[in-house]
Amino acid sequence: MLTPLRFIFVAAVVVGLAPNARVEIDHHHLQSTSGHSLCAVDYVPHSSTESELVRIELEWCEAAVHREAIRLGAIFADDMSWLEDVGFRTKDQVVHRYMVEIREHGWRLTNIRMQIIGNVGEVSSHMHVSKTVAGRFSESDRTSVDVFEKRDGHWQLIAES
Repeated sequence: MLTPLRFIFVAAVVVGLAPNARVEIDHHHLQSTSGHSLCAVDYVPHSSTESELVRIELEWCEAAVHREAIRLGAIFADDMSWLEDVGFRTKDQVVHRYMVEIREHGWRLTNIRMQIIGNVGEVSSHMHVSKTVAGRFSESDRTSVDVFEKRDGHWQLIAES
């Protein structure tokens, strides 16, 4: 079922999507009719800062899908704190995760709340993720808290859980 975009705001970066391809949106996943992956954020920004954080979230997803270490490295602060079930990871460990351990196919952020305090921005959301790990495709839902700090005029991820 196609959802009219006038009823839902979806900022999406489509990975390798043909110009005439349609995007199907339902409550469980976003996918083009050609089967390509999507990165999406369901949120209407209320300020230019929020718009910039949405852009960075989308760029992060696209860089993960394309396995672009340089782009990921620019988004992640050198001293970032990344928390997973297995414990904390460093920036290098997280980039390695995206390059070698998993194959991201896309994700969608929903139920987003943003808070901006000075040069720190926090993005809390529910996240639907499509990925392949050890040759097995999976989709999952989780919560996410991303904390960004504006450093030298650029927003960078300083914490993720």
